[in-house]
Amino acid sequence: MSWHRWLPTSTRWRKRFNCSSTVSAVCLATSLTNSRSPLARLNVALELARQRSGVEATSALERIQREAEILNEMIGQLLALTRLESGAEEIRKVELDLESLVREVVKDADFEARARNRSVRLAATEPVRIDGVPNLIRRAIENVIRNAVHYTAEQTEVEIKLFTDSAGTPPVGRQTRQ
Repeated sequence: MSWHRWLPTSTRWRKRFNCSSTVSAVCLATSLTNSRSPLARLNVALELARQRSGVEATSALERIQREAEILNEMIGQLLALTRLESGAEEIRKVELDLESLVREVVKDADFEARARNRSVRLAATEPVRIDGVPNLIRRAIENVIRNAVHYTAEQTEVEIKLFTDSAGTPPVGRQTRQ
């Protein structure tokens, strides 16, 4: 069962937020909408920190801003999934450049992995275009790579290769040891 099916209908989730099964989607949407307020305050605090800090903090503050933007996107995606499940919205697929998307994800994952004494590297790639929902595809790729980083030993590199098989099916990734 996929996580987006579990979240709005889960008995545990409904009990935690005192929601009946008929209003769980409304409760989820309300909770997600309310979670945007702390993100807005975080952005204000971030701007204040930028004004008060020196050049040495610029990189870290930019990273904090990017992560806050990612959290905001994730909240938006969960709200969209709630609307999809209720039938209020439909999925709109677009053609996307999977190679560029994987490069971005690998760069972000390597930044995170280095803090855990690991690394992520894009070892090989070829142009791959697919139809899909870009943010959902990105999250799926991020999840696979983060799991690889999480379950690999320190001093290990997670090697990512993007290619199509003979039937034209992308992508493939694997873990290697140094």
